[in-house]
Amino acid sequence: MPATQTASHPADGNSPTFESVWAALQETDRIVRENAKQIGKLNNRFGEIVEYMVAPNLQEKFEEFGLNFPKANPNASVR
Repeated sequence: MPATQTASHPADGNSPTFESVWAALQETDRIVRENAKQIGKLNNRFGEIVEYMVAPNLQEKFEEFGLNFPKANPNASVR
């Protein structure tokens, strides 16, 4: 079975340079940031889906417990 070379040897001129490694890290950083942004958007969409599924029947459920909320205040907090 012939030997397989898995890493570049500095003598062959194909070793990575600081600039090539730095460029690869910059590209990786860009990709990670874009993925994080996309995941954040996806998370927001899941929240919207839950709101649209729960909110329409929420008033009826509260009324079953004797609670009356005649008006919606989505950004209000109750203590």
